[in-house]
Amino acid sequence: TSATAYFFANYLQEVLDVPVGIIISSWGGTAIQAWMNRETLTSFDTFDLAFLDDTAFIEHPKYQPCMLYNAMIAPAERYTIKGFLWYQGEGNSGQPELYKQLQPTMITDWRIRFEQGYLPFLLVQLPNISGGSCQYFREAQAESLQLPNVGMAVSIDVGDPYDIHPNNKKPVGERLYLRAKEMVYKDSVGVFQGPVYDSFRIEGNKIRLKFKSTGSGLMSKDGKDLRTFEVAGEDGKYVPAKAVIEGNDVLVWSDAVKKPLSARHAWDSNPAVNLYNKEGLPATSFRTNKEL
Repeated sequence: TSATAYFFANYLQEVLDVPVGIIISSWGGTAIQAWMNRETLTSFDTFDLAFLDDTAFIEHPKYQPCMLYNAMIAPAERYTIKGFLWYQGEGNSGQPELYKQLQPTMITDWRIRFEQGYLPFLLVQLPNISGGSCQYFREAQAESLQLPNVGMAVSIDVGDPYDIHPNNKKPVGERLYLRAKEMVYKDSVGVFQGPVYDSFRIEGNKIRLKFKSTGSGLMSKDGKDLRTFEVAGEDGKYVPAKAVIEGNDVLVWSDAVKKPLSARHAWDSNPAVNLYNKEGLPATSFRTNKEL
């Protein structure tokens, strides 16, 4: 079974005190295209679907568009469900711009086909991993938060730098549960995610970063100086920045950048983040200016 789904259901069952059913439709290393139906994918000119009629390709269905949708999602559409958990991305991590289109399209299509309104869709943002450029993909995943009733669990601090499938699934299940607790079960007591970047303001040679979901306050989890912050000026070249917490804000600067225009945080595939809220939930990667 899925360890993430198990821990999610376990947390949920303890709070609701009722049986919790989980339908597991999962396969490691897949591309999102495999979980989408033919009709939807044909609206994208990126894919040639003619090969789907060639049975030779069925030997490796997890790589083929539509295959897993047909086998593992469509049969579940007859069920009444409460929502979706989605933990996928490594198979598309080199296609962040395309993913910005595919994931929202898939979410909308699944909701239409299950015919139960805006079903909650809770996704797991990719964890830290050595190599690659996962920071761009994490940004692409977060684009789906613009849709209604979509939540995201951050796992940027619980990955394994050397294993694309990290073993530490309990906090991932717990963070999905926290998002469900707020979004699905309308429990407004507590904090349900880590600090979320909101806006910035330039103050002389510094940039003030403002956050939401700060809970009872921001903190450095390990008590050391805040890490993984960078700033850039007109030349667009980012350099490591100093960062200090001021209330619910973070002030960042570098002596090497006299007129900063942009800042970013955890902009790496395997960042050593330590900005958390006091409830123990991390801030994820972000940048204030996507043009730099």
